[in-house]
Formats: sequence, structure tokens, C-alpha cells
Amino acid sequence: QVLLHSFISMIFNSSLSLILLKRYNAEPIIIGTIMSVTGIVLFIYGLFLMRRLIRKVGEKKIFFVCISGYIILFLIYPYLFEIWMVYVFLIAYALCMASVYPLISSNITKAVGPEKQGAISGWTTNIQGISQTISPLISTGFLEIGSITIGLFYLDSYQLIGFVIVILAIALLIIAYIDVKKHPRLYAYEKIRKKRVEVKKRREKAKLDLEIK
Repeated sequence: QVLLHSFISMIFNSSLSLILLKRYNAEPIIIGTIMSVTGIVLFIYGLFLMRRLIRKVGEKKIFFVCISGYIILFLIYPYLFEIWMVYVFLIAYALCMASVYPLISSNITKAVGPEKQGAISGWTTNIQGISQTISPLISTGFLEIGSITIGLFYLDSYQLIGFVIVILAIALLIIAYIDVKKHPRLYAYEKIRKKRVEVKKRREKAKLDLEIK
């Protein structure tokens, strides 16, 4: 999961500035503004909103919704013809990115014993290093190629980047689903918390009924 998500983020992030310049003829100030907006969204969501959303909705739902969000977003990505569309896209992308990776890290921590945490941390760093080496070559390679024809299908560089990320996101969704099924205790606490909330509501309702009587 770490490898796939790292590829998704690095393929997109490493090509974003080049695409803004090449496709939209964006000035440096526009590129900087877009990056700043994304950073602000990440900051606000991570600091103020994510914890509240997790309490209300649950980690599991957020995790799978945001991975599915990657698939939808990058199916749309090649067809962002106006610069304002990029702003909207990046806000949604930032929200997904700010949710998925922390939840992957949280799941790894819960699935692995304390004695293996150091080794897992090392492997995670190595995996991210691999993706950071390969991903820019993939994204800039697509931009350099310009387009490719596969049978009856013509794909430009933006479609190649978008659809490759879609494939990676689908693979991430499948693997995440398998892992959750394999390790049901990852989200066992959510069931316990849900039952506690239900019990609390029943007690409050019973207390209210007694007061009315």
C-alpha cells in the first residue's frame, strides 16, 4: 500500500509544475498560488477537520472513500481544460492525500508488533525512496513522449499520467480491501465505539422518558 500510494503521489506531484507550464501556460505566480492553496487545504484539514471527521464517520469509511476518490479524480484529470478546474481538482486531491497516507501508516502500526516497528519504518523509507526515484522518470517520460496509440485508442501524455494513476489506485483499493479482510482487528475499535455510542443514546433516551413520566 505504501509503495502504490507513493507512486500515485509522486507521479502526479513530479509532473504538476511541468503540466501547469506546458498545458496551461501558467505564470510562476499562478503555479505558486496553486501550490499554496493545496498546502493551505492540507494544513486546515489535517489540523482542524480530520480528527473530527474520523470520530463522526470512522477511519474505515474515510480510507476507502478517499482511495475511490483517487480513481474518480484521475479519470477526470486528463480533461481539466481550464486552469480554474485545476484549483478544484487539487483541493479534492489534497483532501484524499491528507487522509489516505496517514491511515495507511496507522494500519501498519496496528497490524505490526512493537518489536517490528523499526524494521517496518526502515522498509517504508526505502519504498518511498524507490518511488521517488522511478516516478519522476515515468511522469516526465510521458510528457516527453507526448502521445501513444494503442490499437484504436489514442492517448496523450495527460491521459497516460491520469490513467496510470487510476490503475495504481484500483490496485491500492483491492489490496487495502484484502488487508482489511485479513486483519479485521484494524477497525475493531470502531465497532466498540459505535456500540458505546448506541448504549449512551439508549440511556439518554430512557432517562428522558423517565423525566417525562
